[in-house]
Amino acid sequence: MTALVFTGAILFLLAGWGGSEYYTAQSSFCGGSCHTMTEQYDAWQSNYHHEDNNPDGMQAECIDCHFLPGEHTSLKAKYEGLRHLAAYLYDPDAPLPIRPVIKDGACLQSGCHNRDNLAQLEIQFTEKVRFKHEVHFGDKALDGHQITCDTCHFKVTEDKHFEVPKDICYLCHLKLEKPTLEKAVMSDGDIRKISFANRPAIDFNQGASRCDICHTIPTSSLQSQLEAGDESSTSKPITHQTIQEAEVACESCHFEVVKGGGEVNTGNVVSNGCLACHNRSQTLLATAGDRDFMHDKHVPDKADCFDCHSVIEHRNRTDHLDFVREDCQLCHVDQHKYQKLLLAGTPVNEDISGIPHLMYEVNTNCMACHLKKTLSRGHDVRTAS
Repeated sequence: MTALVFTGAILFLLAGWGGSEYYTAQSSFCGGSCHTMTEQYDAWQSNYHHEDNNPDGMQAECIDCHFLPGEHTSLKAKYEGLRHLAAYLYDPDAPLPIRPVIKDGACLQSGCHNRDNLAQLEIQFTEKVRFKHEVHFGDKALDGHQITCDTCHFKVTEDKHFEVPKDICYLCHLKLEKPTLEKAVMSDGDIRKISFANRPAIDFNQGASRCDICHTIPTSSLQSQLEAGDESSTSKPITHQTIQEAEVACESCHFEVVKGGGEVNTGNVVSNGCLACHNRSQTLLATAGDRDFMHDKHVPDKADCFDCHSVIEHRNRTDHLDFVREDCQLCHVDQHKYQKLLLAGTPVNEDISGIPHLMYEVNTNCMACHLKKTLSRGHDVRTAS
């Protein structure tokens, strides 16, 4: 009798374990039965990973993506679930993390995405941008680190389960310092190539920032007189392709299509500062400018890029001349350099040095004295009054 009761108890426990395993493995459980993940569940139902939204009628359940194949029955997975349950019971209203780690093995498992097929498939990302996964599959595609699926694919907005925001593309491809005009190479009276100084991180004509990586180079003529049928115009039309072949810098026309440098703020005033996550430490701040070291520490641990970096914008400007007209430094490099040295008392060389001017010591700038507007060569120039 005792053995029968013991056997029955074991069978009951096994049945209970199996039933709970089946029940908690359902996406409906994640979406409404226990976890406060209604938003994520609703977004999944409208995503192409749901059977109603793809032509093959295939469905990827929560456990198919959030665990590696076979991992959801492991003790590790159970402890992970208990951790979420304990957090929920402690504070049901606490915010949930929206950036879970999705491992490549889950995306590329049998019956799901095929790495070789993805590598060669050209995707029309936007109306003007095409994309291939192949170059991103390299082992050292991101400063010596491997790019994983969830480096680019993650949840950003409420109504989408996950997506690829354009900002993540811009951060890798368009991180730059603003260039200044250096020189224009002339040939037969025509400008052949314009080069810029101070461009350590971007070049629209080569490298990861090359325009034709994403954009198809237009073939239509840029000369309006050809379109109007002017026979006196040149027989060889000027197109984006001929400009590219002549190695003319794209910045010559598309200079201000990028705004922002993806800077890292090391303070704790804004949300993307180091001290928002880390304790105050002189050692930490001393190494914050070491890009390789920072990526070595953060990329493998799946830190969100925008926890540290500011956003980069990439779009056409409504006016392509004002930003040049208003930026004196583009043409007048180091303007008023010696006036500043004179005021600050900065040594120019061993023989020329001085002491800071009294006005410099009380933070008086140029505008304190140069108040009078004088007409010079057709322009208003401020002079000392």
